[in-house]
Order: sequence, then structure tokens, then C-alpha cells
Amino acid sequence: QGVVEDAEAVVEASGLVYRWATGLMSMATVRPQVYKAALELLMDLWLHMQNQETQMTDKEAHVVLPALAERVGHRVPALREATQELLQRAHRVYPAAAVATIFSQRLRSKNRRSAGDLLHLLCAIETSTGATPRGRRDIGLLLQLAAEKEAAVREGAVRLLRALGTAVPEDALRAAPAAVRELVVP
Repeated sequence: QGVVEDAEAVVEASGLVYRWATGLMSMATVRPQVYKAALELLMDLWLHMQNQETQMTDKEAHVVLPALAERVGHRVPALREATQELLQRAHRVYPAAAVATIFSQRLRSKNRRSAGDLLHLLCAIETSTGATPRGRRDIGLLLQLAAEKEAAVREGAVRLLRALGTAVPEDALRAAPAAVRELVVP
């Protein structure tokens, strides 16, 4: 496709590609064009993996997915959209339940835009695959986020909690503030 001409060679070196892309994204001075090219490379790699019906290894996923999740709320709109588009495909190259777990671990990000975007992505994964974060800690965090000041974070958390429905433990729901309970259980 666009960036990758020999996709097989890139797949063979995918671990290096993930580490390179992660390092590049963590640089404060990286040019937007270079950042965008790295996202395009990852998109091409994931499309090829999807076509070949291959998956990322656990090690690869735990290198690249948390880094992308932290940066999904990028301040440059084009990079933010490209990162969102890439992460929407993550569950096609790694098990959806594991992707949901990795995303939920990044909901505590200081970047509230990233947290809101991750909640949106988690809702999309839940809709398409049924995979959601169901751990007690995850649900407790979602209940906290449902009381968040940032509207996108609050709305995403409420939407995901409603999708979980009966999977939300009664005692956790009782411990949540009344305003949150009213939002989650209409």
C-alpha cells in the first residue's frame, strides 16, 4: 500500500518496527509529518497482518498499544484522527478482550482527551465484539470517570457502564454517588 512496499519483510521485523514507532512517538520534538508516517506504517502493517490472519505477539502488543493509547488524544487533529483510526483496528490484530484491558489500564491518563477517546474506542470494541473491561477495578474506575468534569470522559464512561448492564456489581453501584447511579441506571 502507501508506505510499505514489502509488507512481509516488515512483518518479520515487526517487533523492531513497534519499538521504533513507540520511541518516535515519545519524542517531544518529532515533526508531525514523521509522526503521521509512523502511524501510516503501523496501519499498513496491521492491514497486512489482518489480510494474512496473523496476530501481534503479547510482547509486541504490550509495547505498541499502551504507547498509542497514551497518545490518542493528540493536540494535532490529523494525528489524533489517525491514531484513533489505527486503534479502532487493534482488536483485529490482537484479541479484543486483551485490547480492552490495555485500553482500560490507560484511562487514568493525565490527558483527559486521551481518556475520552479511549472510552469511545472501548465502546466501539464492545459494540463490535462484546469485549469490555469487566474487572472490579475497571468498573470502579468507570464509576469514578462517570463523575468526571470533562464531558467526553463522563459520557464515555456512562455509555460503557450502560453497555455492561448487569455486569456492574450492585455493591459497587451502591457505593457510587447518587448522581452517577442515576446516570448509569436510568
